[in-house]
Amino acid sequence: MSISRTEELANRASARAEYSEVETPFGKTPMWRYPATVNKLGSIVFVHGYRGTHEGVEPIVGGLEEFDCYVPELPGFGEATPLSSVHNLDNYTAWLTALTQTLKVSGDVTYFGHSFGTLLLGKHVLATGDKTRLVMLNPVSAWPMRGPRQFMAYVSLVWYRLAALIPEKSGRWMLSHPLVIWLVTVFLYKGNDPVLKAWIHYQHKLHFSKFANTKMAEEAFDASISENLSEMAENIHQPVLLLCGDKDDITKIEAQRSAAALYADATYVEMIGTGHLPHYERVDVVAQHTIDFIKLHQ
Repeated sequence: MSISRTEELANRASARAEYSEVETPFGKTPMWRYPATVNKLGSIVFVHGYRGTHEGVEPIVGGLEEFDCYVPELPGFGEATPLSSVHNLDNYTAWLTALTQTLKVSGDVTYFGHSFGTLLLGKHVLATGDKTRLVMLNPVSAWPMRGPRQFMAYVSLVWYRLAALIPEKSGRWMLSHPLVIWLVTVFLYKGNDPVLKAWIHYQHKLHFSKFANTKMAEEAFDASISENLSEMAENIHQPVLLLCGDKDDITKIEAQRSAAALYADATYVEMIGTGHLPHYERVDVVAQHTIDFIKLHQ
């Protein structure tokens, strides 16, 4: 049975994964480290997106064998315990800052964020003055409620709010129903490879519902739409790589182009025919641009 290039790279990354837990004032954070397998060029710390887990990052990690890669799971998602306070953007950023201060990463370091993770990185570097270079994959560069699929965005908002109001079992059924998971794949993936699409859908079935409870899922969704990087970009001065899918239904490509001009030192890459999942759809392209960007700015 044939497998996609994306699945091949994910399997390659998984084979070199080392699990640990990092203790911070916010509790223990599950951490997967993927040691470099060839001449090491540096380290990359990943911050995954909303309802993501470390597994979703593994295809990109599989294409970055020259780097030690570190993939924590955000509080409340995957195997991570939720925060003891509200899951808003400020508290997630405080967690990320504590994690980066505690994490022992050797050599040259880059931060890599996808979607919601890009907001956390932007907030983190502005709050701390951290000069680490940034890779932003489909950054949230405009208010998502005004994105290409405004109606679906508002439906999602109401869906999460309702799920958080009703009993937990019923709310989780709403957020994890097979039809909902199928719609996620249809909504986010813009390619036409049936093998890859089937694998993405299987990944979503396995991992997309790994959240602690419906209340924190609703709080984190609110956090994901509360700010955007166009409000931060002018104050981000380190080198930034922006990798944007032109068919992304979260942020209009026109907004990505406008926001890119606000950074002091941005490299902008537009991936044609790509949606919100470039780490699945265009994994080799994302990996190669990341490698080239890091080499240029080391």
